[in-house]
Amino acid sequence: MKLVGGRLLPGPTGASAFFMYEGPSGERFTLYCGHTSDRETALRYTTGEQNAAYYWVDRNLAYVLSGPAERNKLHEIAQAAYDQIDVRASPQGG
Repeated sequence: MKLVGGRLLPGPTGASAFFMYEGPSGERFTLYCGHTSDRETALRYTTGEQNAAYYWVDRNLAYVLSGPAERNKLHEIAQAAYDQIDVRASPQGG
């Protein structure tokens, strides 16, 4: 996955971040993250006609990864993002 851009955006509870990635076949994926008071959740899936998303809340931050509605591929990318964010956010992480 190649990072093709990002933006700092206003969110309902403060600043939020939006990153856009491109896959090897040109497909686009976005990762949105912002502060929330919602409870922590595991990965959850939602879908529309052509696009889908996985979302989760961890340590008062909400994340939404969206892209083409290919559930297995999107899950793989969401899990990789979740794992990498978790490692960096933990006290032992790099």
